[in-house]
Amino acid sequence: MKPWRVLVLVLLTMTFSLTSLAPAHACSCAFDLPTSVERADVVLRGTVVAVKEGSLGRYRGSQTRYSVRVIEVFKGTAGRTVHVSTEPIGGTCGVRLATGQDVTVVGLRQGRVIETDICRGTRGTTTATRTVLVDRLGAPRAPTPVDEPAPVERSFGDIARWGAGAVLLVLAAGVAAVVVRRRRPAATSPVRGR
Repeated sequence: MKPWRVLVLVLLTMTFSLTSLAPAHACSCAFDLPTSVERADVVLRGTVVAVKEGSLGRYRGSQTRYSVRVIEVFKGTAGRTVHVSTEPIGGTCGVRLATGQDVTVVGLRQGRVIETDICRGTRGTTTATRTVLVDRLGAPRAPTPVDEPAPVERSFGDIARWGAGAVLLVLAAGVAAVVVRRRRPAATSPVRGR
């Protein structure tokens, strides 16, 4: 097989594999609240005041974002209202919370958003959960008196797809240039001596 055909085949394979990526759905974690709070950037207790679902995730699937009115902060810093993001419910370990629910949020700060899932320990607040938090992290503090700004609605998945598309476009242009160059007839040199 000619080298340029192999290159075209590889590019087509890469194109279809990149455009058909989907997240794996297999939530399995050994949940341990004390370990989770040690690894977390932010641990707080609050009340869910709003729920927004949509295409906000790192993957093609949707993501749920909760606005939480903060009651007390055990670790990290948080304003009066924070934005908590989680993957879809089910195989990706997403958290389902309800408006008005008293929740304990254990997560990692990603810019203006706290990312979490059930493996990190975010769930409805119970007396037992609060006791573990006080034992591990000490007495909670009040939130800072400022609301945190809403996050920018841009997903990593969108940026990655545009970047992959741009790379493939440049590679396709390079292949086309090679093919066109090889198809040009060779220039003939004049014969000397006749």
